[in-house]
Amino acid sequence: MTGNTNAATTVKGFHFQDVCALYLFLENIKKIESFAVEGKEDIVLNWQNGTKSFIQSKETIYPYDGFDSAVMKRALNVLLEDLDKYPQDKIKNIAILTNSHHPFGKEKGNPFDISSYSFFEYNDLPSEMKDKIDDWISSLTDNEVDNSLLRIIKIEYAGSDDKTKLALLRQSVEQFMNSAQIMNAKYKTLMDSWIAMVSRSAEEEKKVITKDEFADQSTLIYSSSNSKGKTSLVRLILYALGYPIPSTNKMDFSKLETQIEIFENNKYLRLSRKDALLKIDTGKGDNLIFNLPDEQSEVIAVITDIGEPKVAENILGMTYFDQEKGWTLLNRGIVIGKYRFGIESLLDGLNSLDLTAIKDDLKVQKNNRKFYLQIKKLVEIKDERQNNISDIDWSSIDELQNELRTTTMKFNRLKTKINNLQSVADNNEKFSKLLEKMKIVIQIEGIKEILSSKNIVDYEFNRSLIMAQLTRQKNKLKLVLREKKRIEKEINNRMDLVNVDSQIDRFNQQISKINISISSIDNQLKINQKEIDRLQTLIKNCLVQTPQIQKIYDTLVEFANVLGVEDTLESTRNFIFTNNLKVYSGAKLHLLVFGFRLAVLKVVQDQLGKKYPIIIDSPMAGEVDEYNEKKMFELLDRYFFDNQIIVASIYDFKRSWNKRITMHNGVLDY
Repeated sequence: MTGNTNAATTVKGFHFQDVCALYLFLENIKKIESFAVEGKEDIVLNWQNGTKSFIQSKETIYPYDGFDSAVMKRALNVLLEDLDKYPQDKIKNIAILTNSHHPFGKEKGNPFDISSYSFFEYNDLPSEMKDKIDDWISSLTDNEVDNSLLRIIKIEYAGSDDKTKLALLRQSVEQFMNSAQIMNAKYKTLMDSWIAMVSRSAEEEKKVITKDEFADQSTLIYSSSNSKGKTSLVRLILYALGYPIPSTNKMDFSKLETQIEIFENNKYLRLSRKDALLKIDTGKGDNLIFNLPDEQSEVIAVITDIGEPKVAENILGMTYFDQEKGWTLLNRGIVIGKYRFGIESLLDGLNSLDLTAIKDDLKVQKNNRKFYLQIKKLVEIKDERQNNISDIDWSSIDELQNELRTTTMKFNRLKTKINNLQSVADNNEKFSKLLEKMKIVIQIEGIKEILSSKNIVDYEFNRSLIMAQLTRQKNKLKLVLREKKRIEKEINNRMDLVNVDSQIDRFNQQISKINISISSIDNQLKINQKEIDRLQTLIKNCLVQTPQIQKIYDTLVEFANVLGVEDTLESTRNFIFTNNLKVYSGAKLHLLVFGFRLAVLKVVQDQLGKKYPIIIDSPMAGEVDEYNEKKMFELLDRYFFDNQIIVASIYDFKRSWNKRITMHNGVLDY
């Protein structure tokens, strides 16, 4: 179709044709292959037999008044153009769709006023209406037209709120859910996400929505054997979302360009990533650009809609079960790669406790403990080798090493200066782009002007000054780096002249100078451990008072009963902080981990009013059998029916999936 045929915009940025397309799709879902909204046509239905329906949707804000005949005539003209472009046997029908009760005017009768949905073929219309259509067609084309292809559809869409306007669509969605045996509680989630998806597709001219895309609340990534790319695909999804995910053996993620779309009710995001650069298109005409991993927290905040970093950064630990680390991670530890989850950090963030100072002290004490233990080992070595030390002159090498330390310090200081200057330069560039987007108008002496970097006094001068300083420091860095490499080379040359035994003797000489006894180190370790225990108790006492602790424990008890592992739990809520996992193994540990992290997710979702996708890689790992697998899915079905579920497995689970991806020879061959 040609020309501007857009229908009027409704509330929340949705359009009348979005709602109608969704309604028509659901009503004909058994026969339709796919559909498209706008682009060149308002709505196109692609039927399974290879034919198409072209539909012009025309909305009026006064549905009970007479309809403008010029609008109907323009819609008919576009449909006639479709008849000319496509072979007759490829067109199922053409249709004008409206919410008007009197699309041909009140004087022509009111057969469309009978119900909220009306469908008339041309041959079934009253003669007055057929005459009107015949007159319009004869005025628009000299070609012979098969009028019997024309349909007139009325879909009720009027009222002062969404509930009234979307009443007919709601009825259709509920009928579909009943026939598909989908829980009624999913209604709002499906309704919002489907309309948002249809609405978004209208902005992409060639976007066609298939049945698979339409219902992708649960997805199985399947292969009949291992090493077919399931885990690579799962990790690639997380990598595309900005997480620091390690590449798999067969695929270097940093060499790929990824793009992933997020639909959540009325929210839309498109993330494009190339190595460390990630761009987010918000669908509102602006792009956000981030450098990873430095700005990873900001990316996660945008994706999750969570402003508290301690909460946002722990979402992955609640929602992703990695095939390697995922089934032994309970309340703290590694999620994947170096990415960590911690119940203490999460609770801190949920309650804005700000335990940073105490945690910093604890970190210092733990680092001190590592240092004391290392010193203790050296002292033990010294005592063993005290009588086997030869005397060699190492003064020249010592001087070079001192020189190297000084040069390295100078090198690091210059790098810090360069990084700071580069950060200032980058921020200036971001500020300049922000000013261009905001188009702020200022008025000076009665003259209005758009504020930009060009009319800020000395902006360019200061920018040039920073760039000059940056260049100067980089040149200095080159000289220092050259000197550093020279010293390192000289040290290596000197060391080549010393045999291995002499180097061992040198080591013995150095540790012989340590004048500390084992007993004094042991005393210090005891003091250190007491301080660590005190700080950990202080943190725990703060956290056990938070309201989420009892909720998490109660939810865990409920989940454990579903999973059949209630006997693994301790009787108090302090179990949430347990360190004792050695007593659990096999399927018991697997199910306890699954229930625990999902219990935490349930409480977090309830508090935030959000739902997050759950990704499970290899749920049948270890000693989990078919009985346990059914319990896991029972838990998901009962408590997480609103969450998107993605499962990767070599097991073809006997349950219905909205989408199934079969892997054969890796991600790139999928």
